[in-house]
Parts: sequence; structure tokens; C-alpha cells
Amino acid sequence: MAEDSSASDDDFDIEPEGSAYEISLQPAADEGSGYHTRNDPRQGRQWHRQDISQRKGAISFRCNMIDVVHGKWAPDSDDYATLVVFLFRFDVKKRSRRISRVEMTFSFFGANDEDPYSRPAVHAISFDGSFSLAEEKNSESTTKGVEGTAGLTGAQFAELSSTLKWERTVTRDKKTYTTVVGNKYRRNYEFGPDDQANWVLLENDTLKTGVPVAFRAAVLLKREDNLPFKCETTFNVQADLRHRLEDFFASKVIDDPVLFNPQVKVERDITLKAVKHMDGNAMGSFDVEAVGDVTFLRIRDKAIKNE
Repeated sequence: MAEDSSASDDDFDIEPEGSAYEISLQPAADEGSGYHTRNDPRQGRQWHRQDISQRKGAISFRCNMIDVVHGKWAPDSDDYATLVVFLFRFDVKKRSRRISRVEMTFSFFGANDEDPYSRPAVHAISFDGSFSLAEEKNSESTTKGVEGTAGLTGAQFAELSSTLKWERTVTRDKKTYTTVVGNKYRRNYEFGPDDQANWVLLENDTLKTGVPVAFRAAVLLKREDNLPFKCETTFNVQADLRHRLEDFFASKVIDDPVLFNPQVKVERDITLKAVKHMDGNAMGSFDVEAVGDVTFLRIRDKAIKNE
């Protein structure tokens, strides 16, 4: 699928201008929140960075681009395609803390930021729409009461009064979910295809169990040319700390945009079986839902051993 490189590194602006990107997963009082992820400065090594972003602290976050494939959209088409698969991890190091909401946005630009026709089109994404995951049933009981007074009066008798209360308890099962919402958007242009992918993870608002520990999703891009392009990424993370919701935004941290060159071979191996079996000359027919995945809990088997 990869062709001999005809585009030099000088043909593409690799400076991180405009890649404003706000995330810091530590409270403002903590140290170490200014970590930046950069592209490899060596000639020809800046393309297809695997480590998109990572933050360490009381709550840790990591985003990796685990698979990227360039190819043809269809055998009889002049268009090109790129499949990108992202893996996100969310880890908390104290039981009293949890991540309640995460928003992840990927904006794609062509070689010329000012030319709307050079930008790749976001054709499909995993989890496109609203999805309810990990259904939980909770019983709710409601008690309703009515009070009344009965009186008895006679000419030679004192009034007798009593207060009565009738109660009725209604119990119903309420279903609650963890939610994933995915969308495609057109960014900063009034015409043309979508060029932005967005996902939001929301915890079960009733149980307050946090977002999943891992999330995997793919973006299928349709390209009119075979020139380099880039992706700017924004992550917004909200966490609950000791029953008080806080945004873990201590500072604005700018990471380099992720740079893609379809004419440069991706050095690392493909990790997912569905991607390995994909037809590189007909990528437009690939089902991105085949690689989407959500993990709520990891349990290691055979952890208990008899000596």
C-alpha cells in the first residue's frame, strides 16, 4: 500500500502552531502537570507518532495510536483512505477518586491549513451516536400517605377525635447506564465534509462508578490526495475528588499535532486482527465498529495459587 516517498519533510509545516490543547490531570497544587508530548525531531521520524498524549498523577490518562494504515478508497476510485485506531486508558490511584466525564476531540487538517479542499474527510467513526453500556437496575421505593380525622359528638358526651394515616409504598426498577456519545463535525468551514471526530464518555450518574478504564475507537478518513496531513487533539477530563467535582485543568499544555504521511511506511506492526485482514485497496468498505471496544474492569485469572 505504501508508495515510495516523493514528498520531502520540508513540504509540510511540522510546527505545533494552533494545536491548543488543554489537559492536566492533577489539581493545581500538585507538581508535574506540564508534561509535553513532542514529535521525534530526527529527519523522517516525525510521522505517525504512537504516543499521542499522557498525563501522570493522582489520575492518569494515556492515548496511543495503536494502528494506522494508508491505502486506496476503492479499486475503481481515485480517492485515498487512512484508518486510525486510538486506545485510551484512564487510571485512578485512590479509591476516593474517579473520572466522571471525558471528552476527546480529533481535528484533521490538510497540508495547507487555509485550503479547505486539502483536509481529509472524516467518513466514519466507531461509536457514532449515543450508546448505553453496562446496564444497572436500581430499586426505588416511594411512600405516599393520607391523613384523616373522625369525630363523634353527643349532647352529654365529649368529642372523640382520632387521626388515621394510610400509607402505600410503590417500588419500581430504574435502569441506569454508562454512556458513550460519538459525533462527526465540520470544523470552521461552512461547506464540505466533516473533518472532526468527537467522543464523550459519561459515568453512570446514579451509581457514580466513573468512566470505563479503557476505550478504543477508530476513524476512517477519505482523502482526495496522497499528501501529508495532521491531527490536532483536545482532551477534557472531569474528576470527582472526595465527593466534590473538580476539573483537573491546572494549566494549558500544548502537545505537538500528530503528523501523517501516506507515502512514508509505518514502521510498527498492526496490532488488531480486523485491521490486518482489511483490504488495503478497498478501505472505504471497512467497518469501523469492528475495532471499537470498551473495558470496564480487568480481572487477572489464576491470581490465587495453592502452594
